Amino acid sequence: MRSAYAQPLAFDGHVQGTINLYSERAGGFPAETRTAVTVTAGQAEVLFQAVLRAARLNEVITQLREALTTRAIIDQALGIVMARRQCTAPAAFDILRRSSQRRNVKVHQVAADIVEAVTGQPPLPPHFGDPPATRNPGSRPSPAD
Repeated sequence: MRSAYAQPLAFDGHVQGTINLYSERAGGFPAETRTAVTVTAGQAEVLFQAVLRAARLNEVITQLREALTTRAIIDQALGIVMARRQCTAPAAFDILRRSSQRRNVKVHQVAADIVEAVTGQPPLPPHFGDPPATRNPGSRPSPAD
């Protein structure tokens, strides 16, 4: 190898990688090549940013679905505790919270145990589907819609 050219790939102000070129001859990268690599690196940065944003959004979606599922289980248990103890929702939640602390398990696990003890079956989590795909503003609905 007689020459090398490296173009940094930055994201959020930090270099995340590089595009590297190697040549067997000295001065093997004329200005046109360096310009083309710079343009390619810019396109790669945009693509990298889009992929990273999509990954972050998927992580948030997963966390929100988990939160909604555990919340639904907790709400089922709250109803059971409220009915059995003749208490308010805040008082029922306090009972779940104290039991969670005493047993050193998460509140949603205490709630699931209560639902299973009363119904004989594990709680059924709500089913969350993906929202329907959005149409282009000018498109017409299909006959199936």
